[in-house]
Amino acid sequence: NMSVSGSLYSLVAVVPPENADSTEEENILGMITISTYCEHHKEAISHVLGADCEQSCRQSRADGAEEGRASGSLAYILTLGIAENFRRRGLAKELIQRSVAHVEKNLPMVQAVFLHVV
Repeated sequence: NMSVSGSLYSLVAVVPPENADSTEEENILGMITISTYCEHHKEAISHVLGADCEQSCRQSRADGAEEGRASGSLAYILTLGIAENFRRRGLAKELIQRSVAHVEKNLPMVQAVFLHVV
């Protein structure tokens, strides 16, 4: 997993090579990416939190979040994907649960995690 200044977080599920000494690459089974950047959630935040982005995120900064860091009040799931052969096994659920746990532990200013399904 990786967090970039607290604003982007990605978690990738992989299968390592069978032999630890192998030069084979890991196989990616699934991935999730979450953003707290206002640019990613400003259109949806009023539907989720009942207030616009400027009001909600400004309040989060006033409550102690550092300027320029993960100051958004909403964590938006940008991507969630599972390799076709590994679907329907609970992998997406596990990625979401671990990502929400990361948000709860490391981003106390976030009030909700949001996923828009098309």
